[in-house]
Amino acid sequence: MHLDYSIVESSLKGAAGRHVAVPKVSRVYRMKDLLDVMAVPGGVTRVQAAAVIEAFAEAHEAVLASGASICTELYRIAPVIEGLFNGSNDKFDPARHCVSFRAQPGSRIRRIAASVTTRRVACKVRAPEVHSFCLMPRNDGETTAHAGDAAQLEGKLLRFDPADEDQGVFFVSKGVCTRVTGYLLTSRSRILFLLPEALAPASYRVEVRAMVYRTSCIRTGALTDPVKVQ
Repeated sequence: MHLDYSIVESSLKGAAGRHVAVPKVSRVYRMKDLLDVMAVPGGVTRVQAAAVIEAFAEAHEAVLASGASICTELYRIAPVIEGLFNGSNDKFDPARHCVSFRAQPGSRIRRIAASVTTRRVACKVRAPEVHSFCLMPRNDGETTAHAGDAAQLEGKLLRFDPADEDQGVFFVSKGVCTRVTGYLLTSRSRILFLLPEALAPASYRVEVRAMVYRTSCIRTGALTDPVKVQ
């Protein structure tokens, strides 16, 4: 097994041009999964492992509730008080302060870090994904796209700001972009719109340009197959 990671540009101030690694965790082990790992045929049973872990957890709860810290080869846990105080004579106020805990890996966990093998994988950019295009049914049964027809796009991360002229659905042919202005529905997975009246007969690349949530620039996704307009 490997720890997969991808390289992305850092978003920290003053780190322009710098890049950082983003781990891609393949699986999260919860308590029931750890019990499965602990159970050994002919040895410790799952029930026995669960009983030991429960007693272990109760001991942690009792120790931490007393205000003490825990230091083992696996981890170190210590209490902290969060919040600001108004001078040296101020007292703990539950409305402004709270007790929390901070944990750090112990010596056994730190040793494991040196043995983890890594593998670089491609970074999947958060951008619109356009999966399909279809015309809405017409009364005359026509199936060829024409200017003014109603159409639908389906995909992922398609939501955009219609008020921003740089975002939306665009028909591109021979370097000329024609933006859709008539929208019937816009959502993350579906867009209903009217083909622009200005579209001349041609084959078009259909693009969705959007400022995807938690990104800082407009990103583009395109339909794989061209759309022919008559």
